[in-house]
Amino acid sequence: MRHPSSDFIYEISENLSDNMRIINAGSGSDQHPTQALLDFYTIWKYGLENKKVAFVGDLLRGRTVRSLSLLLNLIPSIKLYFVSPDKFQIKNDILEQLNIDYVCTDDFEKVLPEMDVVYMVRLQDEYGGTNEVIDTNKYSINNSNINRLKNDAIILHPLPRRNEIAVEIDKDKRAKYWEQVENGMWIRVSLIINIFAINEL
Repeated sequence: MRHPSSDFIYEISENLSDNMRIINAGSGSDQHPTQALLDFYTIWKYGLENKKVAFVGDLLRGRTVRSLSLLLNLIPSIKLYFVSPDKFQIKNDILEQLNIDYVCTDDFEKVLPEMDVVYMVRLQDEYGGTNEVIDTNKYSINNSNINRLKNDAIILHPLPRRNEIAVEIDKDKRAKYWEQVENGMWIRVSLIINIFAINEL
């Protein structure tokens, strides 16, 4: 189920029988659990322990960031960096659930060289709620700053993107967002198989 309202998934689940399963494929600006699973899997392939992960962009309405933050919270050695202008910073309801170290900052250039994972998100302007816009030049990856990133770091994006990742970065070995897309197909296949208790294909 995918719906623009954050609460619709809960309203529906309360009116279904206990044996009815729902896959939340995106609930407004609140959560996107299947995206979090594929993101987590993609990071896991490159190592989870002792990693520094930066979420960059519109974190206020970025449902993928909200879901992935809570999933990464299961790994004690991870440290999260929420990189955004104050007006677009992640909400306290997520921060209050975190048991791992985290930093909230608006200085992307400062933290960029330290990061093992950089998770970029676009401006979620379809939700409205503010007339302010992000200075995308301060929260983007392009040829002017890509060399400041570690050689073994990875760049992720839930897609679609705008100009927060320049097209020329697509050929960089650290760009893993196309791999993310493929991982999403298999993660969702696995989820459906699990729900229907299929033992053989």
